[in-house]
Amino acid sequence: MVLHEKVFYSICFFLGGVLLGSILTDAGHRVIFLLAVFALILAGLLLFNKKRMAVFSVVLIIGGGYYFFYQSQQTSNFTAPLNQVISFEGKVEKYLIEEKSQRLDINLLSPYQGKVRLYASRYPELRYGDVVAITGTLEPVNPEAEDYFAKEGIGATIGFPKNLKVITTAQGSFIKTKLFTVRDKLQAVISENLTGEQATFMSGLLIGKSAGFSKEFQEKLKATGTTHLIALSGYNVTIIAQMIFFIFVGLIGRRKAFYFAVLAIVAFVVMTGAEASVVRAGIMASIMFLAAHVGREHSMKNAIAIAACVMVLFNPLILVFDIGFQLSFLAFLGIVYIQPAVKFLFKWEEKAGFLSWRENLSATLSAQMAVLPILLTNFGFFAPISFVTNVLLLTFIPYTMLAGFLIFLTGLFSDFLSFIFTLPAKIILTYELFVIDFFSRFSFGLTTENFSLAISIAYYIFIISTLIFINRRYDLRTSQI
Repeated sequence: MVLHEKVFYSICFFLGGVLLGSILTDAGHRVIFLLAVFALILAGLLLFNKKRMAVFSVVLIIGGGYYFFYQSQQTSNFTAPLNQVISFEGKVEKYLIEEKSQRLDINLLSPYQGKVRLYASRYPELRYGDVVAITGTLEPVNPEAEDYFAKEGIGATIGFPKNLKVITTAQGSFIKTKLFTVRDKLQAVISENLTGEQATFMSGLLIGKSAGFSKEFQEKLKATGTTHLIALSGYNVTIIAQMIFFIFVGLIGRRKAFYFAVLAIVAFVVMTGAEASVVRAGIMASIMFLAAHVGREHSMKNAIAIAACVMVLFNPLILVFDIGFQLSFLAFLGIVYIQPAVKFLFKWEEKAGFLSWRENLSATLSAQMAVLPILLTNFGFFAPISFVTNVLLLTFIPYTMLAGFLIFLTGLFSDFLSFIFTLPAKIILTYELFVIDFFSRFSFGLTTENFSLAISIAYYIFIISTLIFINRRYDLRTSQI
């Protein structure tokens, strides 16, 4: 077994250990898990003389142990009293401003420690790095959303406190403060040049800011399977990374452009809040740029494994408790491994079709096949109309994002130039919003209230077995795509 294969399987066993640790919440089950793995180690060493099996079993234990350690640290980090009125100070870590309210994640300051989720009125408008004084009642997190709050590191919530006062500002990281300022400026420029749903849709495409959408339009996005367009998926990040790379190639050359592109990817991930899908896309894009830079063909399975491992090392709770993480990786795996089989079966390998409809349809079909059990398990709904809407929209999304990017850059110093790029943006946006609105009227889908784990496992076994059969029979070599 060559080195890169050893690394790949080691990562897989580590992630497997984290997965088992997430599932085994009972202490008795954890003991059984450890005994079973020790049995594998002994079997590998004594019965089968397979040192590799023993080593991978140890890695499995390390993954489970890492999850248990991380979880215990998260539990012990929160020290503020609950269910009583207290006064405390904290620093804003994350903020989301909506039409009538704002949601903030606050890091508590001495004498307390931990993180709380604050829901407050629209004003005073708070930003990252603001230090605030708060008087109110900290309440335990909702038991139904306990896993989500644990994943976010949040130990309590507080809604519309009795007193909220800004003590000082700009106390956060200098780099993050500047990046968030750029993000807010981008949104402001877009809002000045575009109006209504066009502005919010463009902001969603570029930076994932969709708080201005009405509930009605959010339902339209859900009904047409186009929510991923404004959720900063890997698709969006890849487009932005490519635009930045080609801009720098023309200015400073390909070699130096690599460093600027990777730096820009990191900055963009931080600027947009470092959500799971964006982090995954940023890591993957950086790996691909690195492979191109050193002149080596990258193995996609290794790149995916490394991206997942890096994210899980920072927060092992996301593996099971972050739906965005699951959807992001599964959709990407679908495009990498299922799409070549779809293209082969329908004989679409060489022909993209008018408006790239074959490429877009095969990508959408592959991604949806990969995430179907997750959608049905967590949301109970799947919209087949998404195959049509994504075919009609995906070809135009890169041009929409390019227009938005140019509106922002030119809007910083020239209203006239910004207006010039606004015109094509409005034309494309009008078409895209029309498609979403029109096809939402024909909404129908697969709905279920109970999609069991057993069915999900059987589904993925069938998909994987089919792909292995097709790949071996016709030698598609999807592992290197």
